[in-house]
Amino acid sequence: MDKQQKMKKISELRSSIRPAKRALLATTKKRIKHLLAKKEESKDHIIQTKFEKEIKSARGTIGCLKALQTTEIIKFGLRTDIAELQAILQRGQADVNTRAMARLCSKKIVQNAFQEFKVHYPDWKKLSISEFKVGKGVKKL
Repeated sequence: MDKQQKMKKISELRSSIRPAKRALLATTKKRIKHLLAKKEESKDHIIQTKFEKEIKSARGTIGCLKALQTTEIIKFGLRTDIAELQAILQRGQADVNTRAMARLCSKKIVQNAFQEFKVHYPDWKKLSISEFKVGKGVKKL
């Protein structure tokens, strides 16, 4: 695969991450609204505290998702497989940033893009970090 095709595939990865990121942000915001409504309905202080913790966690996820660069997400998604992503989401020890990336990379559209990239570019592990970045000196496709 020549450099032009490789850049096109990386661009396709980026374009699959953007809508998944928007969708995840929207669902997380909906979840926060739902939790706030349940918190207002509840009279029990213990249950309200539980909802407050969940709301705080969801807001942290939104903050992390907004701060994440597409390059970081691509690197994380390529080096982790589906089983690892599920393990990260199921255990509670992972930090908010890792969990946010795992939630995003576990979306079906993103998983399909990663699998397609790995099939078309079998030696993807040899890629340098600069090949994933789009900025000064790198041609945008």
